[in-house]
Amino acid sequence: TAAAMSAAVLGTIENTTVKTVDASAMTAGGIEATLSTNDAISVVGGQGTDRITTGAALGASGSVNAGDGTDTLIVSDSAHLASSTVGARYTNFETLQVQNGVAVDLDNIEGITAVNMNDGDSNSTALTDMSATQAENVTILAGDGAAILGVKGAGKTGQIDTIKMTFD
Repeated sequence: TAAAMSAAVLGTIENTTVKTVDASAMTAGGIEATLSTNDAISVVGGQGTDRITTGAALGASGSVNAGDGTDTLIVSDSAHLASSTVGARYTNFETLQVQNGVAVDLDNIEGITAVNMNDGDSNSTALTDMSATQAENVTILAGDGAAILGVKGAGKTGQIDTIKMTFD
């Protein structure tokens, strides 16, 4: 897409010297970056489409604010978004993508309206506690292993539980 083409591709952010990334002045694009294991990093995305891949569970002084645009947080390890405390350090993301073998409870992060699952081999990949809005916006990027999709409150009598999936 045009928005993705105007992204600044940073690659993997170096761990020991890069403490802050501020792309808030980017009005026509966003950033693509993989965070390192620096759990205190501060990242602010551009006004376009940002794609950020986790590198660690952010510590108390770490934060990633995607800013404006339609932004994707790619979770590379289940431990990187294992609590709502850590999830609160990621703001302004609309899409959450889980990589192969990763499990995420969507109660751990606010603002997500769509989810992607990238399950590239035989590992189980899971998205649980999806809201009705999230469950209507599921994209399967790869589905070679066991895909676990859980809708919040699905066991309640009288609740309509629907998952709408796109296979890409």
